[in-house]
Amino acid sequence: MSDLRSVVGQVWRPRVLIITASVFTVLLVGGSLIGWFTLPGSIQDRFTFGQVATLLVILGVMLLVMWMLALSFVGTDVNGLRFRNGVRTHRLGWQEVRRIRLRPGDPWAVVLLRRTDAAGEPVQRMMMGIQSADGERARDAVRTINDHLAARDD
Repeated sequence: MSDLRSVVGQVWRPRVLIITASVFTVLLVGGSLIGWFTLPGSIQDRFTFGQVATLLVILGVMLLVMWMLALSFVGTDVNGLRFRNGVRTHRLGWQEVRRIRLRPGDPWAVVLLRRTDAAGEPVQRMMMGIQSADGERARDAVRTINDHLAARDD
């Protein structure tokens, strides 16, 4: 079983997604710069300011979305869980959390809450900071949090 000290203050981030976002950032920005500067000046001159700005905005949006997902996290403190999925941060007290689930084939962990929906099923929230692509590290994170929850219920 886990005691409070082993789980409090831990933060899990999707390592594979951070690495992927880093590589794609270098490739997209580098490829765009190389592509632009290898164009002959006569072709560069045909681009209007609006066209260049549009291409830069598209590149920026792609990078922004990729990094919003890559910077997701799951953290614990004395009061409960805190996790960010994209731009929204959620806070749940330990008393609200039933357990964490990461089944084979799931892309990320899911927190099951003690409250139920209209069908009587536990309310679920995805936690993109713990992703199955991280393999054993993700399973360890889920196990650590679930052990802590089980110890609280004893």
